Amino acid sequence: LRGKKINALVTDVEDVANVKAAIKNADFALRPIESIEGPLFLRESYTDTIHAIADMYAIKKSGAYTSLTPAQLLTLNDAIATRTQPATRKSTGVASEKLIFQASLDERLSRYRTYIREAFARKESIICILPTTHDVAVWYAELSRGIEEFAFFLHSGLTDKVVETRAKKILEEPHPIVVIATMPFLSLPRHDIGTIIIEHESSSAYRAVTEPHIDLAFAAQHYASRAGIRCIRGDTLLSLETLMRRDTGEYTDLAPPSFRFEGSADIALVVRAEIETVGTWSPFDAKVMHSIEATIARGGRVFLFALRNGLATE
Repeated sequence: LRGKKINALVTDVEDVANVKAAIKNADFALRPIESIEGPLFLRESYTDTIHAIADMYAIKKSGAYTSLTPAQLLTLNDAIATRTQPATRKSTGVASEKLIFQASLDERLSRYRTYIREAFARKESIICILPTTHDVAVWYAELSRGIEEFAFFLHSGLTDKVVETRAKKILEEPHPIVVIATMPFLSLPRHDIGTIIIEHESSSAYRAVTEPHIDLAFAAQHYASRAGIRCIRGDTLLSLETLMRRDTGEYTDLAPPSFRFEGSADIALVVRAEIETVGTWSPFDAKVMHSIEATIARGGRVFLFALRNGLATE
């Protein structure tokens, strides 16, 4: 390409006799392949997912591969492929188990810690998918407690060297592990993945920034179904689509969903009759005004909700 040799990914093979006209009318020249590097490290179920997403969004397969596979892993293809073991869980052609988990953050973290240890006892690994690199760092700190030796995190903000080192450890570790990562790293072919957790599943950050704005949470769910892997969608408040699919029986509950949450904010009740007015009338007492001024001074924001228009203009 432009005088440089680059690696290419073979996605389809056709007989030249069937595409003579297309080759003749092509606006580029064909050149012989000088060498074949070897097989791609991606599992068949993952490449099938990429092709299905490409068809669904009406884009080229190359664009889907770019969105769903980290560039760092593609450059490490040979190193990863040689360490890939046969999957211990294979698709049976039956849809994988789909679960939802709606609860407060603390409840979900507590349940996941228990769930991870139960999975280890079953000799299964877990991948927890999150929408942003910040979420990955926060959740890794919470979920890795006590199992640091078997917990790993990956995201696009890491250097190529760090990604290479961790990818090798993830593939070579004989003990079950938990991986906390952004969705494209789901492509790592760990052999014993038993559960995929899609956390903060209602987050808009799962939508790819570039067109056609692929829904990465949906892609992860699609891969889990194709690979026969259990999938859990979790959040404090799940998306309306997920809740609808629960109502239709597509999803079942990991635990009864909670729709009531205790707020963590301090609430103070100010009795209007007890406000001492000095000089010009004000709807706020001195403590409220001091809190507003202090918040603004440190660069914060204040939301005021007024009962009626007359108060809103004061």
